[in-house]
Amino acid sequence: MSGFNSTSVAGPPDQTAALIANIIQASIFVSVGPFVAIYGPAIFRVTTLLRSLFAMNYLSWVLAVSAVDEMTAFEVFTDRLAVLAAGVMTLTIASLRSRKIRAYAAGAVLGTMVATPLVELIRQHLYFGTVGCTGIGEKTAIFPEGEPIGCDHTSQKFQLTFQLTKALMVCTVAGFAFLGKKLMGFSIAMMGSTMIVEGGMGLLQVILLEYTDDQDLATQIIRTFSTIDLFVTYGIAALGYALQKLVLDYRIAQAADGLGENDEIRELKAKLRAAQQAKAKEDGKMLQPQEFEAFLKDPKDIKLCSCFARGPLRAALGLLHVVDELLRTSLEGSNEQKAKISPLGMVKRLWRRLSSKRPVEPSAAIMAPQTV
Repeated sequence: MSGFNSTSVAGPPDQTAALIANIIQASIFVSVGPFVAIYGPAIFRVTTLLRSLFAMNYLSWVLAVSAVDEMTAFEVFTDRLAVLAAGVMTLTIASLRSRKIRAYAAGAVLGTMVATPLVELIRQHLYFGTVGCTGIGEKTAIFPEGEPIGCDHTSQKFQLTFQLTKALMVCTVAGFAFLGKKLMGFSIAMMGSTMIVEGGMGLLQVILLEYTDDQDLATQIIRTFSTIDLFVTYGIAALGYALQKLVLDYRIAQAADGLGENDEIRELKAKLRAAQQAKAKEDGKMLQPQEFEAFLKDPKDIKLCSCFARGPLRAALGLLHVVDELLRTSLEGSNEQKAKISPLGMVKRLWRRLSSKRPVEPSAAIMAPQTV
């Protein structure tokens, strides 16, 4: 890539396309993100779909949309969108059917979300400090956040900064991928936090840049938001994970026959598990860890504030459970004979969830015992 003379200063890039893309994204992310951060484990298939979306680099596609022009519009809205959609559906179905794929995907997405604000902060400080860049130019495929200008892209300092931060991102994602099973709950909280920050603060940044004509001020806005994003994302994720511990409980996953359980079935399953463990010990073998599922606690069992299991929050969670159930019937194919819910039964179940004071029933198994 050709270098830039330090005296050439570009005006702030046009943000109209980015503004439209971020308004649409913000309306979805800000409304759904808090529920993912707090209740995510209890709406397992919804979070699996969203995780696949992030794993397939959805945010990169949004950045491509924000930088679209007449030369790239067809590619962005046909080729890249088709690849994104196919990848999301494939990974979602694979994650629902395989515990290992689910764990690796959760770890990789967590690594991406942990590394992205950190790497961006490091880059901004190095580009405008050590490297000597003077501003941010147009968005490109290589620099979706805006191309650093006023510095030589072929210089040793620039290349070291660019390549080493790329390597840091890859290493972080790979490391977290191997820890996915142990960090499932925090991965979901981090995903919800990223949705909130990307939706809210991302939109605010684009609005400020849209009405800023001064290049120095635009650069300062970008650098300031890079710093804020890091701490806000980590902070919301920690809060969401703490609230998960407060409002959710876990129990052994129900059988995939669609009938659910009662006390008699649970008692028989406990006896069966004990017999299996005894036989495995006798034969010198190890059983596969049991899958657990999350569900919302009864309001009276929630310490500090039962508001997370009452009123509008409970009603909204009930709607997300319906979406979760629709994803189950659409994506989880099986050769087993299951007791299916009729359309009328689906409506009745939704009404009971919205009007009942009982805890919201779980939607799916999410993790092994050591991850709870």
